[in-house]
Amino acid sequence: MARKRRQKKHKLGKAPGALIYTGDQVIDKVQVQQIDFNETDITVTDNPDLETLKAARESNTVSWINIVGLHDVDYIAAVGQAYDLHPLLIEDILNIHHRPGYYDDGAIIAMVLKMLTPDKEDPVSNVEQIAVICGENFVLSFQERPGDVFDPIRERLIRPTTKIRSRKADYLAFALIDAIVDHYLVAIEEFGEKVEELEEALMEGKAERILELLYKYKRDINFLRKVVRPVREIAVQFEKTDVGWLDDATVPFLKDLVDHAEYSAEAIETFRETLNDLLNFYHTQSANKLNDILKVLTIFSVIFIPLSFLAGLYGTNFEFMAELHFTWSWPAFIGLEVIIALGMLYFFRKKGWL
Repeated sequence: MARKRRQKKHKLGKAPGALIYTGDQVIDKVQVQQIDFNETDITVTDNPDLETLKAARESNTVSWINIVGLHDVDYIAAVGQAYDLHPLLIEDILNIHHRPGYYDDGAIIAMVLKMLTPDKEDPVSNVEQIAVICGENFVLSFQERPGDVFDPIRERLIRPTTKIRSRKADYLAFALIDAIVDHYLVAIEEFGEKVEELEEALMEGKAERILELLYKYKRDINFLRKVVRPVREIAVQFEKTDVGWLDDATVPFLKDLVDHAEYSAEAIETFRETLNDLLNFYHTQSANKLNDILKVLTIFSVIFIPLSFLAGLYGTNFEFMAELHFTWSWPAFIGLEVIIALGMLYFFRKKGWL
């Protein structure tokens, strides 16, 4: 399934911080899930009111508030005000075409990135922007539409013996970003399998639509590159943040996140180079085939040059040509042309031109 190109809604002439949702409305109503937890207790609240969301900042539990649907600009702005988010940050949340980036004001950490939900047929077909904002005891996540890669995290939160239940909000934010990066790896792996299949088919000369697939895969890998490369920078900045509430126990996990992000970026560069090599190989292979065809045509042309000369010579209308009156003139002429043709073929083969 090909990715749909969505027309961008530009904010030309608008003041910085103007809140405009640049995507398409995909659900009727904003959906909110609030999960409050600590080591012993967990509470899940669907569609809480704004007062409940605001109160989560003052609780002694960790709160994860996941908001699905960005079309209600007033609601997103109200949530942002409740958590003292800068207007420019709220603007970035609503601008789904925004480049992935990192924001840190000493009180909160905000990360805007792309989330992939891989498809076997087209590993890069399902993509949406997601924003993760982390404070001392809360995590806000904003996404465009239902469906994400966080179900394993929700399942771990339900079980009281898991590590995530005893950790702070910074570890939860790490877990969300790590889940997104893990799905990058899944998408890259599935994409890599397709590239390897294409490479094998190209080497064996069995693939159809080679050029079309090569250009499609190049377009896909460039898209993946735009998605994944900035996340490496985000992971590095997350690891090096100096916010006072970051738990030292989370730092090793952030280092591991950086490693995964770097591996993803390096794998994409490898496949990008592979596709360039395959495209060059395809063009070289096509040029060689054309050269072989032209070589055969040239050889036939060269063979027929002396044959045509003799045929033209004896096709003239001069009356006194002694050979024309011999009994075996015609068979001798044909035999001469056959000998010339065979002799030239033998010469070409001996030279290795055939």
